[in-house]
Amino acid sequence: MAKYQYRAVDGVGKRVEGVMVAEDVSKLEAQLLRDGYWLVEAKEGKETSTPQKTAWKKGRRRQLIAFAIHMNSLLSAGVQVSPAVRGMVDQAPDQEFRAVMEAIWRRLETGTPLHEALKEHPSFFPEEIANLVQAGEESGKLPYAFAEIRRYLEWVERMVGDVRQATLYPTVVLVFLSLFIVLLFTFVIPRFATVLADLNVELPFITIMIMGVSEFMLTTWYVWIPALIGVPLVIGLARRSAKFSYLVDEYKLRLPIYGEMAKMIAISRFAQNFGVLFRSGVPILRCLRLCQKLVGNQVVERALVETEQAVSEGVPLSTCLSRHSVFPAMVLQMVSVGETSGKLGETMGQVAEFYNEEIPRRMKRVFGTLEPMVTLLLVGIMGVVAISIFLPMMSLVGGVR
Repeated sequence: MAKYQYRAVDGVGKRVEGVMVAEDVSKLEAQLLRDGYWLVEAKEGKETSTPQKTAWKKGRRRQLIAFAIHMNSLLSAGVQVSPAVRGMVDQAPDQEFRAVMEAIWRRLETGTPLHEALKEHPSFFPEEIANLVQAGEESGKLPYAFAEIRRYLEWVERMVGDVRQATLYPTVVLVFLSLFIVLLFTFVIPRFATVLADLNVELPFITIMIMGVSEFMLTTWYVWIPALIGVPLVIGLARRSAKFSYLVDEYKLRLPIYGEMAKMIAISRFAQNFGVLFRSGVPILRCLRLCQKLVGNQVVERALVETEQAVSEGVPLSTCLSRHSVFPAMVLQMVSVGETSGKLGETMGQVAEFYNEEIPRRMKRVFGTLEPMVTLLLVGIMGVVAISIFLPMMSLVGGVR
């Protein structure tokens, strides 16, 4: 399947533009003819095979939230699906989203279910969103499905915002600290070293050590600067290998502070997405399959793959999850309670709420501890450098006396 940008005309010669998914140009033309349009021009875009993982732009996520609010409001008021989508065409904030909405509306006019029309645009509507809509259509609870989509997208927005807010200040401080250290050892200290060498004064060990570090940075810049740039690029390319990527994610979970945070975020994503999907009527095996690509960690993903296989063989979900050490005891207990009470979707939602409150609190505590540590590091570096310069000066003054 490919995505085509097309121009067409209707029966009265009115020109229309849009985006549509089709196998080839002939199928695109036939599809437009069924809608009452004649193809004028078509340009093929990127392949639209369903992506394993969708990276949403900030603005696009907000567009989807607006779409979910719009559809929930109109459908709850008794408006039919096609007119509701048509209303979104008129209110779309940008041309690209408007073209997608118009393409979806045209598909609805030909009798295509909404979830199938959404699946034709995976870059805008990820698979989990389309499956929530499908569950709502099949259960007759489409307004409720859009309410769940809204809650889910707002949760993603809050999660991204909390992580960004917690990491912004330490990241900025560390970047400027690194630049300051480079400037200090490559520009300031060499000039003092030249002055002290001209004075022919005996240097203490700490001064010799600081000057040695400075000389190393000056004489090997052609090694460590490319290394700072190249190592992240090499790791990024190596992560395309499934085995290497799994090992990296496994190592992340073993790190002292970061590992616990990464595990909590992955479990939170699993609980939130599973709860939303299951409450909307998506079958449990489908929920597990969709959640696999949403947790953001391959160790947890592999655990869910094995869990899906075991559940398909009739093993209870809580028993399957307990076979993997990555799932905390609290999560296992809540899943067991949900299975026993028949309210698995609600209990998973409670797990997600717990982590939604705990993760920002833990982040603030961790980064609150990191900030004074960075300040102390800066003061320590400045103090050592100052002492290394001050001691030779004191020796020189003493010699003069």
